[in-house]
Amino acid sequence: MVNDVVMGSDRHRGPSVPRAPLDRFRAGEIDLETYLDLKVEEATAHIVGLPAERLEQVRAVLRIEIAETPELRQLVREIAEGKRGAH
Repeated sequence: MVNDVVMGSDRHRGPSVPRAPLDRFRAGEIDLETYLDLKVEEATAHIVGLPAERLEQVRAVLRIEIAETPELRQLVREIAEGKRGAH
């Protein structure tokens, strides 16, 4: 029972909640390309009725915008530095 409290046993949590793409990226579960794909899909999932070609254009622009955010660029640098330091 003590280990349940200390270790955070899963049996008391109920159904698992999917982790956010950013949490998965930080944890190293997914790479940058997968993170960007997930964020673009998340941001455009509600768009209906747009011609496929136009939707792909929107996704491409959005992907570039997300990839160039200062916060994401900083996080990528920190992860890369952490990997270099681990070797």
